[in-house]
Amino acid sequence: MIKRRRSKLERLGDVLSQICKRRGLPLTLPDTELTKTWNEAVGPLIAANTHPNVRRNDTLFVHVTSSMWLHQLMFMKQEIIDKVNSHFTGLIIRDIHFAIGKKPKDSKGASSPLSTAGKMKQRDRELIERSLDGLSDDELKEILRRVMTLEILNRRLKQEGQGS
Repeated sequence: MIKRRRSKLERLGDVLSQICKRRGLPLTLPDTELTKTWNEAVGPLIAANTHPNVRRNDTLFVHVTSSMWLHQLMFMKQEIIDKVNSHFTGLIIRDIHFAIGKKPKDSKGASSPLSTAGKMKQRDRELIERSLDGLSDDELKEILRRVMTLEILNRRLKQEGQGS
């Protein structure tokens, strides 16, 4: 009888990260809910010149279009934190880190596979939702939904490329 050694438990995020790297999928996925909440909280003028890049623990990392905006937003930081927290449900932002960066293209001109998610077949969507039905953790469900969507769209793109 062969005994298998049990390896240490690995964090799910680390496993998903390794899978994404192997499959050539982007490691950072757009957080549409975060962007929507940010835009509602800060208003159209600030939203037009900023983009929430990522949220880590209680810190929000935001890309700003210019040094002038970065400077101005630093003065407004606490006010923005208060506004964002009033719009988020069940999450508290304690700090915002502003950095000059590019604002992503609008969804109309985006080249991300997620921007073509609307082109997914209905049966693919249903398959994803059936697969996720048993999960109770909403955050994990959303992560897996995005990974599965990217995987399906990635396969479709490869199939279209081979058919040409």
